[in-house]
Amino acid sequence: MTVHLDPSRPSTATGADAATRADVPSAARSLPAGLADVALASATSFVIGIDAARHLDVVSLGLWGLIFSAYLLAAVVPTEFILVPLEAALVSQSPQRQLRSVPRTLIIASLVGIPASVLAMTLAASFSSGVPSTVAGRTALIGVLLGVTSPLQDHVRRLMHQAGWSAGAAMVSACQVVVAVVAVIGLHVLGVRGLYIPPLALALSNLSSLTFGVIAARRRAGPGPGGAIDLYRATRMGSWLLGAGVADRATQFACLALLSLFVGNVGVGQYESTRVAAQPVLVFALGVLSVYRRPMMRSAQERDRRGARRAGRAYAALVFLAAGAYAAVAAVRWQANPLPRLTPAAYDRAGFLVAVLAATAVTAIAMAPTSELVGAGWAKPYARQIVVQAGVLVALCLGALTLGAGVFAWPIALGGRGLLLVVALRRQTRLLYGTTPGTHPAGTAPAGA
Repeated sequence: MTVHLDPSRPSTATGADAATRADVPSAARSLPAGLADVALASATSFVIGIDAARHLDVVSLGLWGLIFSAYLLAAVVPTEFILVPLEAALVSQSPQRQLRSVPRTLIIASLVGIPASVLAMTLAASFSSGVPSTVAGRTALIGVLLGVTSPLQDHVRRLMHQAGWSAGAAMVSACQVVVAVVAVIGLHVLGVRGLYIPPLALALSNLSSLTFGVIAARRRAGPGPGGAIDLYRATRMGSWLLGAGVADRATQFACLALLSLFVGNVGVGQYESTRVAAQPVLVFALGVLSVYRRPMMRSAQERDRRGARRAGRAYAALVFLAAGAYAAVAAVRWQANPLPRLTPAAYDRAGFLVAVLAATAVTAIAMAPTSELVGAGWAKPYARQIVVQAGVLVALCLGALTLGAGVFAWPIALGGRGLLLVVALRRQTRLLYGTTPGTHPAGTAPAGA
């Protein structure tokens, strides 16, 4: 059966494919493995972030913060332009077809991911101050490998979740964190310069776990055909998502650059340390989303408003509960809280960690309507909202810095933009559920729909 990967039209399946799809576990059953997957994956960043916070001076930590932000920016290009549109189309396919598509989607994504990573790291090195240009250049060069491998590994894990194999995604993340720990220890033993260790350890862990994931997905799927990739239709949708993703990440990078200009690399270093301390909230949100993303996208494709809202409410409730519980434990210094010792810069400014936690939770809530719009193929109205809110983010950040907010400008801008974005995207989903399946706003339907 030839399958055209068009997210606007859920494809039909017969025989073994339909039977296998019916065996995909529910989101609630997959939730423990989904949380384990994202917890392990984020433990990699947490371990490396803690190592950087403990061994790097504030100036070097600021450069690592810029490299990390640049790698996130680079990852947007293959993720939004190629990988997310194909994932949205594949969500209606059988688990075997989804997993068999992995090698081809990775090759296609790499063709755009490599130049994107090179460009992003060049920008990061050029914005660095207080570090020799040769050191910044070498760090950025290592960051290129990080920027290429990270979105590919994330894609493999997302497809495993979509295929109902969250345990497989957890195994990939377990491989990642083990390699990261070994790499950090080994690089210190070998006497590698401290500034090179964070990007190199993260890149090696991504590359190793990516290789493991590709092999595991192929063995899980077994022999047989995969979906025939209609690249033109995918990139029609991906072009809108790419514009939105680049605008979002570019403005976040611009806000960090503004922070560096107004308060110096010390301020960026304080933010980076606080981002690491606030990471568990984002980890939990992504873990919940990894298993609720599938019912959100399928419900949006079928215009099942009740199913989408049920999944969205469960997701939002879990995120807010987790953020509140974590803030109550981690926001203040007390004997049983290890964060003041692990990330001391996060507690330099009273209330800064709470502000970052609140902004992180609000931003995470916007992932629910995003999944619905992307799953239904409504890329154009989604992209418009993201671009508008990207401008809002920079305006809020610049305004807060001008008024003397200092490092608090970042959570003020991020949280304010998050609230406005949730309202705007929910308005679009209300329009979405007033249409019939396969309906798109003018100009957004993939070719041939």
